[in-house]
Amino acid sequence: MKKYLSSILGIIFSHIFSIYAVLLKLRNYKKEKVLFFTDSRGFLVGSFISYKNGFRSPLSNYLHKNFCVDHRIDKYQPTTYLDFLRDYSDQDLEKYKYIILILGVVDFSPRNATDAATIRETKLSSICTNLSRGSSFLDLEVRWDGGATDSIINHDIIGLLKERLGKYRGKIIVVNTGFVETEWAGSYWRSRPKNMNAFLARERKFSSDISNNVIDVFNIAPSLYTIDNIHYSAEGFQILLDKLKGFIE
Repeated sequence: MKKYLSSILGIIFSHIFSIYAVLLKLRNYKKEKVLFFTDSRGFLVGSFISYKNGFRSPLSNYLHKNFCVDHRIDKYQPTTYLDFLRDYSDQDLEKYKYIILILGVVDFSPRNATDAATIRETKLSSICTNLSRGSSFLDLEVRWDGGATDSIINHDIIGLLKERLGKYRGKIIVVNTGFVETEWAGSYWRSRPKNMNAFLARERKFSSDISNNVIDVFNIAPSLYTIDNIHYSAEGFQILLDKLKGFIE
């Protein structure tokens, strides 16, 4: 019953934030436009008050105070770079002063290879592309959920993303995923795949290919800024904000 109630309250607060964000956009319509597009790391996980919204996030609060913000938080499950490409054309992206992305961990992280192939096919089909559906990073040695590991992204997808997003590298600000502490799971119910750091190294390389402005937390222990190696704590959002200000102030 308690879990069900929390889910209902979370949905309610998410809708309240959506209305609040629209009102802030109207107030700030003369200010520079910013697109803030994130996966599930864009909100404080574990709190129904902040479920899929920017409440309790100093990063979100700062952006909405100083810019006219289009805020998209974990619109898809899971949310990937391909979702971003589907939603925003070149014409859309031209109007923004900054494009802030918390994306990539879903795309690059290792997962069960069968699941990765299914998600890859679904995402590619949604943007009507003829890109290869095949795997580029299959790891037969490290197993996860009963099978070999793979990432959703492949070389063809990386090429498409670099072609589409590289032209905006001056205005794109990317938040990189840090490393994973294999001996610490935080609030996550199990350990991460053993090859996760090797897979995430590809994400860091990719980020530098599409952006001149990369927020990197690689030198900080995940237990100091996340709740589970991936999702940011309140302290983590403050760290991101402090680093973001170095690019936009």
